[in-house]
Amino acid sequence: MDDPSAVLELGRLLPETVLQVDAVARASEQAPGGVELHEPVFTVLAEPAAAPPIELRRPILKESLPTILDHAPVALRHPHRRATFELAAASLAGFRAAFDGLGFTEIQTPKLVASATEGGADVFPVDYFGRRAYLAQSPQFFKQMLVGVFERVYEVGPVFRAEPHDTSRHLAEYVSLDAELGFIEDHRTVMGVAREAVAGMVEGARQRAGRSLELLGVRLPDVPAAIPTLHFAEAQERIEQATSERAVGEPDLAPAHERWLGEWARREHGADFLFVEGYPMAKRPFYTHPEPGRPEYSNSFDLLFRGLELMTGGQRLHRYDEYLAALAARGQSPEPFEGYLQAFRYGMPPHGGFAIGLERWVAQLTGAHNVSQGHALSAGPGAPRPVSLPKGPQGVGRRRPPHPSGGGLMPDPVRVSLTVNGRTYERDVEPRLLLVHLLRDELGLTGTHIGCDTSTCGACTVRLDGDTVKSCTVFAFSAEGCDVQTIEGLTTNGELHPLQRAFHEEHGLQCGYCTPGMIMAATAILERSPNPSDEEIRTGLEGNLCRCTGYHNIVEAVKAAAGEVATHA
Repeated sequence: MDDPSAVLELGRLLPETVLQVDAVARASEQAPGGVELHEPVFTVLAEPAAAPPIELRRPILKESLPTILDHAPVALRHPHRRATFELAAASLAGFRAAFDGLGFTEIQTPKLVASATEGGADVFPVDYFGRRAYLAQSPQFFKQMLVGVFERVYEVGPVFRAEPHDTSRHLAEYVSLDAELGFIEDHRTVMGVAREAVAGMVEGARQRAGRSLELLGVRLPDVPAAIPTLHFAEAQERIEQATSERAVGEPDLAPAHERWLGEWARREHGADFLFVEGYPMAKRPFYTHPEPGRPEYSNSFDLLFRGLELMTGGQRLHRYDEYLAALAARGQSPEPFEGYLQAFRYGMPPHGGFAIGLERWVAQLTGAHNVSQGHALSAGPGAPRPVSLPKGPQGVGRRRPPHPSGGGLMPDPVRVSLTVNGRTYERDVEPRLLLVHLLRDELGLTGTHIGCDTSTCGACTVRLDGDTVKSCTVFAFSAEGCDVQTIEGLTTNGELHPLQRAFHEEHGLQCGYCTPGMIMAATAILERSPNPSDEEIRTGLEGNLCRCTGYHNIVEAVKAAAGEVATHA
């Protein structure tokens, strides 16, 4: 632009002003996108009423997590946030393409239902013109019935769970990718189709979201032709033998045990995926087919992706008398299920299916620490939108009346149980309380520092289930059931950790304010690489800032500690 007055006028516009540009487009190899605009004429189409609360010009958002979630309509415009949901859309397209290619019919099922689908999950009740109805927990009943019509069906749609799942792994409302197919031999047939679904999602992301993958630094997994498989009982035995933790006889896998299995699959098979089959019948819905010869186990499975349950599925019962017996065994009347049971009264083929949570797939793929980061408009448990709402009476998310001070709606406290430095704590916390404040203000662990309020400095770094996280970016309720380690947890019987000693001996600190975060980040570096190079150390610490000294002595301290860490552990 050569017109100084036009440049000055444009400089006065607020960020996110909507412009129409009329210009002559000319090819240019040097220009971004390969095109330059000459002789531009600008027309303002819409001006913001105020400056945006999010600095979208930055390569990485520096605002705190609450600010980002509070202003999601603006924050989603940032390339990194947008890329997450472009990746979700591409995965969905790949899922649909895979099932269309396998001869499945896409269906759309009701979300207001007369009875609960899952035996162990609470439901959101709805007043349906004076009658009690519920938000659907899954399309399970409908997709089974439609197997008798189309033989192979799939659906993409919302589901609702009113369990108190205010954790980093769960949402009360999410997008479920469901499939059901008939004429199967057993659950292994379903597992084969499930493999094709995941492969389709990976391929969809690869073909449609290449720029987003590059921007987010996402490594797409390889989906092996035969995904490794363990029986539930064998998995528990391996876990107990390797960790000395009680696992055998438990009705389900703990999150830490799923992570161990993920590491085992990567180590033994070079795979990001692992099927665990044969879960106990006590933990599966009434329509699940038992394992022949071992009726205490089921013909069901979970698919773990990088140590996290991604998919649940299995073979279903298909005979009418089996359903009546299964309901009776659980003390349930068949009357509420009469419409569903009609399909089996009049004949159904052997069938089975599975479901995938889209948000969990995206979060695990991108390395997000909270599944809500895979939900485009998730604004946390304090938001009016029913996403991860705290549980109220009868399993309904409820909110308090407006605060007398005029501060608006106040969300109910959430009960959170977590293990910190080997000790279990339970606290009632406000849903918007950050983990850093829980650690410092509620538990008195003040070694975790607050240095910036923008998730930039890394002074608040802790280990969350083994991962390095900035605790100012994690809601306290998200740590439900998690294992947290802070700087205080590094000492053993009063003896300093090798990293703590090395930072002192190598003069790796000056004021010391950044030191706890540096040391916690360094523990992860040495776990990944027992003998790291200078470059590996600097890369591992790039999210931690020191404002008063150089980084040379910090690097030297990490290198000095490297030889001792393995024996200390």
